[in-house]
Amino acid sequence: MLVTKQNDSLKNKTLTVKKAESINITYYAPKYKLGLILNNCSLYLSPLEDSPVLNSLKENTKVYILDRAEVNSNAWFYINLYSEENVNNKGWIKDQNLSFIEENSEDI
Repeated sequence: MLVTKQNDSLKNKTLTVKKAESINITYYAPKYKLGLILNNCSLYLSPLEDSPVLNSLKENTKVYILDRAEVNSNAWFYINLYSEENVNNKGWIKDQNLSFIEENSEDI
């Protein structure tokens, strides 16, 4: 009975989700492979500000840069961070939260 109510509730929520506007995502090869988080920030499921947040990142966290995209004139980076559990460790961050590390840098 409880499961049925929860299922009905979820169905109602999905039916009331508004249709998204047309979104254009342009992908680019990232110039750098490594980065450093500049500010505490959110790791998003997709490169959209209203996307679900997967994780919170702390300043000075080193990350691997996997991809780059532009959405509505905003640059985003798809990153991978080290996690022993491998849970919610890949996602999108806004470009202003990332600085780049040269591969031959001593900062690695």
